Amino acid sequence: MPDVSVVCNKDIIKYNGIHGAPDLIVEILSPSTVKYDRAYKKDLYEQHGVKEYWIVDPKNMTIEVHILTDGKYILDNIYVKHSDHWLKHASKDELAEVVNTFKTSLFNDLIIDVREVFEGIDDFE
Repeated sequence: MPDVSVVCNKDIIKYNGIHGAPDLIVEILSPSTVKYDRAYKKDLYEQHGVKEYWIVDPKNMTIEVHILTDGKYILDNIYVKHSDHWLKHASKDELAEVVNTFKTSLFNDLIIDVREVFEGIDDFE
């Protein structure tokens, strides 16, 4: 059972569950699920045609976005909520490369703010 599923095709939603692949699945890592989410579940979702798979890592404050391309997941990007300490000491060039928002490949008007995803999680540096 995924942590979050997004189904765009309402026809596959039945009274007894979803009959088909969700369009987007999000898994939130915990120490006990890291290997399972990164390997078994990722392979399972790939085989069943889930178009987009995100792995959210609260410890490292990252979101890995995998896009299904020709039947295989390709890592699209890893988005990071940088710690206040890192931001304070980063160079201008490093700061210029910081990406705080991204769009899912499924919805052009849905903008995800990485800082909001991890809001309330303390910086550990």
